[in-house]
Amino acid sequence: MTAVEFAQQMPQLRFLPALQLIRLAEQANISTLAKKQSFHATLLPNAPCVYLLEGGAIIQPSMGGQGTPVPQLALGQAWLNLSTSLCNSTTTYLVQAFTPARIMAIPRSVLLNAARKNPDLAFHLAEVCACETQAVLRWHQAMLSKSVEGRTAFLLARLHRQSAHGDTLALPLGQTQLAQLIGCSREVLSRALTSLVRKGHIIRHGASISVLSPEDLEQIP
Repeated sequence: MTAVEFAQQMPQLRFLPALQLIRLAEQANISTLAKKQSFHATLLPNAPCVYLLEGGAIIQPSMGGQGTPVPQLALGQAWLNLSTSLCNSTTTYLVQAFTPARIMAIPRSVLLNAARKNPDLAFHLAEVCACETQAVLRWHQAMLSKSVEGRTAFLLARLHRQSAHGDTLALPLGQTQLAQLIGCSREVLSRALTSLVRKGHIIRHGASISVLSPEDLEQIP
């Protein structure tokens, strides 16, 4: 792709000099994912850094390391596992689209070399990594410490903030995928949703949900 096309896809990097934009554009690769299609970060050489251009996806981290990996949610425009990808060239993870999605992959070495030559880019990437780490830690803490009802409420609050129109949220995921993110069966998830309705936190309208207070949902233990 051209530097102009790259800047259109990644408007937050428009501040880069033309030569750096050209270099990144030459090395970047855009893939389109159908609903339920997966992307393995290790399929491309040089451990790519992946950016979600549009759509929604579940990120399943590698099984390496201690503990059980906690799936993560990504919606809209966002880097996927950027802090880990930049620090560890052997990182592997699976991206599964739950809506039609487009992703951009940039070789890790290309992005790092550009950051070494441009302090503004290095600062931008560091800022992104810091925000990403905070969000991931908060997500992990909620998924590991809350009850199923609390995890369901936390997920609905996050979905509402990122993709709702007014008070109404059209669920972008089916109950199987919701249960996967929360770490329970569909039956247990259904009971948690019923409990949230009974307690007045949400109102269900078929595949849509009215969230009365995202702040209250996040406080449910």
